[in-house]
Amino acid sequence: MRDKKGGTKVRMGHTDMGSVGSFLGRAINPRIEDAGDGTEKLRADLQFNSVAFRSPAGDLATYVMDLAESDPEALSSSLVLMADEEWQLDSNGRKKRDKEGRELSPLWRPTHIEFSDIVTLGDAAGALLSAVINEKRLTPEEQIEQWERDERALQVRAWEIECIENSC
Repeated sequence: MRDKKGGTKVRMGHTDMGSVGSFLGRAINPRIEDAGDGTEKLRADLQFNSVAFRSPAGDLATYVMDLAESDPEALSSSLVLMADEEWQLDSNGRKKRDKEGRELSPLWRPTHIEFSDIVTLGDAAGALLSAVINEKRLTPEEQIEQWERDERALQVRAWEIECIENSC
């Protein structure tokens, strides 16, 4: 994150590459902080770009700030990144398993963060502004389905904002 000139791009929801109207701003000042539960969290400050206040989808910046204030548990972040995967191996070189006999997921070693997307449910984290961890083990197919649900929910919310502003 630190090597990105001006910060890491932040978008509203998971969008198609090049989608217009979802840009919120940049994540700046990345840092590792104590989450208060014995773990650490990567945190950054969201610096809104002025266009996020007048996007084709409405005033996304104000919406995100208002939602963060009124219901911080409703926001999460999902990173679009590239990573090296490293399987967790036992002393015999076999993949480690959990109590139920399922293979443990590989460790991700992020090599490049492209975007930080504001979503209703992140895959790796719970609420954006809390220390809650989402312990769901979603398959890649379930993750895509969740992204699509998040995107539909954000589209509905953007429409609701537009309706409120235009007295629909």
